[in-house]
Amino acid sequence: MFAFKYHSGFKDALKKWLTWFRTEKRFRRIFYLAFYTALVLFRTLFNRTVNVNPLSDILGEWFPLKKSGGGLVINVNVIENCILMIPFVFLFFGLHVKGLNVGDG
Repeated sequence: MFAFKYHSGFKDALKKWLTWFRTEKRFRRIFYLAFYTALVLFRTLFNRTVNVNPLSDILGEWFPLKKSGGGLVINVNVIENCILMIPFVFLFFGLHVKGLNVGDG
């Protein structure tokens, strides 16, 4: 945060950050993208159960069907991961679409 470097106290830095958040549209989009990326990473990757032998089940929870008992059961985690990626894609392309120069030959 640049605000901590140029301002003397925490209150001044927080006021400056809130001012940037209210006025700068790009800053808000970057904040939303970073926040949602952290949310998705913690929900999908960081909070997984750790396997003793990770090579025994390479796909783990990422395969849409899993064997349970004698049959196959639909794995809900895959559907959840796909649903979480939809807003991420909109945030990512909404942030970077203005930087694309279409028609520059």
